[in-house]
Amino acid sequence: MRKFLIAAAAVFGVAISGSTASAQHGVNRIVNSGNGSFNTVVAQNNVTPLPLFPVPGLGGVNRNIVLNSGNGIGNTVIASNGGFGFHGSFPGSGVFPGGVNINVVANSGNGVGNRIITGNNTPGGLNINVVANSGNGVGNRIILGNRP
Repeated sequence: MRKFLIAAAAVFGVAISGSTASAQHGVNRIVNSGNGSFNTVVAQNNVTPLPLFPVPGLGGVNRNIVLNSGNGIGNTVIASNGGFGFHGSFPGSGVFPGGVNINVVANSGNGVGNRIITGNNTPGGLNINVVANSGNGVGNRIILGNRP
């Protein structure tokens, strides 16, 4: 099941990246950054609240991608999507009222005493966190969480 979810997230991410710019509401991509000592790398989408009755086409997908970053000593890598309830992104038609929120961290936070923190604060949505080949070393911590 885990492999299926990771594959589905990857396919979904590729499909989203090929869509028009107007459909890509919250996209952050950080590559080869914050390597060294005691750096902080943050990729975050704070969703603008929608009306009480969401309108299809507003909101959509929030995606953070952090690659090859925060490697070294005492670095922190944070990838998160904000908002809550219907104030998260809304892809239309009520499919995922909390939106679609994806965080991908790959080959990051390797070294000594690094932290990787990912999470989505949008209950009711499709919330995915993928951390691959990261947090390798001594005293590293990986913290994943989504608001229920």
